[in-house]
Amino acid sequence: MRNKIAIMGSIFLLLTIVFSCNLGKRATNEGIDSLAYLHFVMDEKPSKDVNWTIIIDEGGQTPITVDKNNPRFSKDNLYSIPPGTHHLKVYKDEVLVLSQKLFVSSRETKTIKL
Repeated sequence: MRNKIAIMGSIFLLLTIVFSCNLGKRATNEGIDSLAYLHFVMDEKPSKDVNWTIIIDEGGQTPITVDKNNPRFSKDNLYSIPPGTHHLKVYKDEVLVLSQKLFVSSRETKTIKL
């Protein structure tokens, strides 16, 4: 009888130690996001009927949403881009509106006024 109690007590103690050590949890260390962002704005309210697209570094066309330049109300549509120097072309209904070379650093948001 004493033997059974001693064995059960030992098993209970062992299980308590094992499960209290946070077995299976690992700490992760994630780095800071190294992307940069582009934000396209214009002074007047953009029309919904206009199709805006961009081409970055001679890649494919990407449709974008242009925001109204308003510091009080911020509904920012940000577009991620790798940091560095890029050639940017902005089209409004297939007509080239802006072509410029720009440099964006890591975690920077570059506002482009159209």
